[in-house]
Amino acid sequence: MVNEMPVEPEIRSPYASLRVKANAIWRGPEDITIPDLGGDTFYGWSTLSLELRPKWEDRLESRIVYANIYDVKQKTVILRAVYWDRVAARKAIAKPEQGESYNLMLPARFVKVPAEVFKGWLSDFDNVNVVINTPKKEDKKAGIRRLRIERDYAASIFEKVWQTENKKHSLLNQKWDSIWKQMSNILSQEPFVVNLDEDFWFVNPQVKYNFRTYQPDLLELENPQ
Repeated sequence: MVNEMPVEPEIRSPYASLRVKANAIWRGPEDITIPDLGGDTFYGWSTLSLELRPKWEDRLESRIVYANIYDVKQKTVILRAVYWDRVAARKAIAKPEQGESYNLMLPARFVKVPAEVFKGWLSDFDNVNVVINTPKKEDKKAGIRRLRIERDYAASIFEKVWQTENKKHSLLNQKWDSIWKQMSNILSQEPFVVNLDEDFWFVNPQVKYNFRTYQPDLLELENPQ
């Protein structure tokens, strides 16, 4: 019998612990349920995800569309946008009156989107050829983008992360940028939804959102295409 040394629990700084929770939040729940959306119960999973990080900074925005693409009667889907700012989080934790008791609250917005608009976004990527292996270039000024399309939980998932300035992804950038800007317009014009249930499965990040401080064009203005 092998005697094993006890494993000491990992001790994280207040900021590191906060970032673990923030990561779970900006990557989004597995699915969303709304008891009453136009008279019906809404259910949708994370089907289309876009993420934008300016330069190589720990600051980003994620936008996720929750939908059930197999429900032909579903006329509305939910667009979820969440913003994370490392600098703001560190400053908040550093305040003596807050410290480890700082409550994570991320700028966010949830809005309704017509299902037909969402289907158009998905179809925009239909004929885009994506380069898998690209040379890594250390460019701290380059923006980073992420795209994930999940048509079901196991058998049809695509994910790609790339540097915005990579010329081999020019068509992908065009499609991604067009959809991001359409999302920005919707997020700035449509009333937001607040009464919903997010299912994070095995993670309970104790989500708190700040709907008033969210700005849909904040990172877009910093990364013109």
